[in-house]
Amino acid sequence: MPSPSHLALIGLVSLVLSGCNSVTSNVISFHENQLEHRGSISVQPADPALRDSLEFDHHRFMLEHFLSLEGYRVIDSHQPGAAQTDLVALLDYEVEGVQTEVRSYPHFSYGFGSYRGSNSVHFGTHWDRHDWITHQSMAHASAQNRFNRILRLQIRANSDASDNPPIYEGRVQSLGRCSNITPVFNAMLKALFTDFPGQPGQNRKVKIESNGDSC
Repeated sequence: MPSPSHLALIGLVSLVLSGCNSVTSNVISFHENQLEHRGSISVQPADPALRDSLEFDHHRFMLEHFLSLEGYRVIDSHQPGAAQTDLVALLDYEVEGVQTEVRSYPHFSYGFGSYRGSNSVHFGTHWDRHDWITHQSMAHASAQNRFNRILRLQIRANSDASDNPPIYEGRVQSLGRCSNITPVFNAMLKALFTDFPGQPGQNRKVKIESNGDSC
């Protein structure tokens, strides 16, 4: 049977593998004191070409949820009142580049056997059976593509927002195996709004547990 030390190592490897359903993000933000004002806000795409995109709307709804939790009064960007909000949140996201990551992990194999040996005891011969266990430990390696997912958020005053300087800028970057940002978008937003708005210029690593597959 495996020794206690081997069982402990196998358990540790299993624990590490089972804990992979999470999204780790690097978060950095910059903001001014004006951000303390929690007024009405609408979410718009940083790229106007995405204004009628259903995919963008899917991500917009997620952002609106987090903004409302922070005390903002969210106005649907497709409603007429969106033009009169106090603030505009400009959302941008992309997947850029790919890195190849090589991971190695141990693999154990065990063998069982026995032999008989003779020992002289007084005037007779006594045969003892001896059992033994052998094991081999081998390192297995696997290569995975890791995609760079990026989310950006700016908050500006609404009066001619394109010309107003931002009062908040936030950036979330996460590496993972999913080439599509949608499965991890909510986790990346949650990382951004952890301790929102954050210390200006301070890079933070935030790990968010995910209910789905690790990405």
